[in-house]
Amino acid sequence: VLHETCGPMASINKLPTAIVHAGASNLKQLFQNFTIMPQSTTHVRISFRQVICIDVHFRSNGIVALRDGAFSLFDNSKVVDGFNPAPMFKAFLTMHVDDSVTGLHMRRISTAEDDNPPSPIGMDAVDVFSMSQQPSIGSPASRRGDGGLRFPSPMTPPSNPHTPASPARMPGIAPSPSTNLIGTPSPATLLTGGSPAPPQQLQINSPGSFVPMPSPVSSFVTPQGPSPASRHGAATSPGHPALHSPQTMIKDGDLSKSSVQLSHSRMLPQKAWAASIPTLLSNEAFDILLTPCMVTGAVCAVSPLERFLGCAFLRKHLPRIIQAEEELVTVPVQGTQPHVIQFKTEILQFRVSYNMNSFQSIHLNVQSTPDLREHWPAEVLEVVQQFFELKIACPPFKLNTVRAFCRLIGTPIRVLKDCIEIMRMELCPDNRHKWSVQWCLTVPPACAFVAPAGTPAVVFKKATGKMLFMLQFTKNVQQGGIEPQTIYTQLLYDINKNAIEQMQGPNSARQLHTPQYIAISQLLKRFSEAYQNSPECLVFPAVREILQKFES
Repeated sequence: VLHETCGPMASINKLPTAIVHAGASNLKQLFQNFTIMPQSTTHVRISFRQVICIDVHFRSNGIVALRDGAFSLFDNSKVVDGFNPAPMFKAFLTMHVDDSVTGLHMRRISTAEDDNPPSPIGMDAVDVFSMSQQPSIGSPASRRGDGGLRFPSPMTPPSNPHTPASPARMPGIAPSPSTNLIGTPSPATLLTGGSPAPPQQLQINSPGSFVPMPSPVSSFVTPQGPSPASRHGAATSPGHPALHSPQTMIKDGDLSKSSVQLSHSRMLPQKAWAASIPTLLSNEAFDILLTPCMVTGAVCAVSPLERFLGCAFLRKHLPRIIQAEEELVTVPVQGTQPHVIQFKTEILQFRVSYNMNSFQSIHLNVQSTPDLREHWPAEVLEVVQQFFELKIACPPFKLNTVRAFCRLIGTPIRVLKDCIEIMRMELCPDNRHKWSVQWCLTVPPACAFVAPAGTPAVVFKKATGKMLFMLQFTKNVQQGGIEPQTIYTQLLYDINKNAIEQMQGPNSARQLHTPQYIAISQLLKRFSEAYQNSPECLVFPAVREILQKFES
């Protein structure tokens, strides 16, 4: 077991388990980025921010099986309490399958399985747990000399492929806590129709036919249903997974290495249950998924799995954020596009979707309304799209960053155009200026005296006509080995008066006396007096004035 699981466990060790601050709307709620939850020697569950769960099963011969842990093992139409399914997870995993390593593929017998959730007796050979059981330590006869962790051959192979075989008994394996001992039939005994095994022995169902069953899996559930421990994958002894679970189905009683086909299904239609079917990956592909790497435009190395899960995390909460902003209106999606989100403002239309080439990023498509199309050139809208992909839907995947961005795009047209110009300067800084500018979409720790760190740093009140936002100015002059000077400023823009000034926070007394704060306040005061009667919005001109004339 140590030999077969050492590689995958080293890969899992690469996942960051640090605490994420302000990852959700509740600033007091802290999340652990990844939580590793061992279930047995060959089964590990990985939780992402306590929302998404992945089941990882270690197989022999360098194979790892992954499935969406949010789905119950007993009923794929039910979700485990506390977790949410990850959309497009099956398609994401399929892109990393290596057929030459994971073995031959079994074609599905009927296309009916694409239209109905698979029942336990209709699972593919992908669910053969070729290394899930350890031989009895005290029984030399049960040990195998070929080095693999496989089941022993059944004592009574089936004589009729369409008739369930008599249960094979495996001595030396402790019964699962979920084994029914009080008369209620377990899922295994329901399928075999036999009497329950004695407590010291365990039954293994050997169905003679793997024809997909069109009936829902719920018809096989016991009256009491699975126990809470079973639903959470902890209904087994510490060293052994439950053999009567849907992950230990045996085909025709033949357990030889040549006949066990480690099958990976073709790319399934993205039904809600698709990711509940395990996907087989090689240890090398699994390691690539969990190894941090740099991508274009990234500021830090993040693993492909974290990028996918982070996008799924933002995608899940985005509809709720849109509903909370009164300037945004959700637009129904036409056709069968369950993972596309559409919304609009008075002047722009937005469409959020996955990058279908990698499933590791979220794309934002922006279009203006037909009557205003001439006022919004394509290059201006492209700036918004790039800013969303590079600065919003990116690590550390914080919801308040998305909320602040939604407030920006909900501002009036004159203000929004100036905000887009600031986005452009952040994406393409001009080194001719003394300073460079960046949006602070959440309050940084250095400005915790203004508001708690992580709070959305963009506020727009249509009723009062005022907008509050924060910017970060960084000096372009590099002094050998010294961190460049950075200044944070909170700006308050009055749309009705067309005036801009620095905001004085409730707890910013210590900031009021700094030379930088005094210098920027005086600069903005002179600027507002000079351009008070100007017809153009003063947000971007004021920022440009700071970039050109501010002296630290």
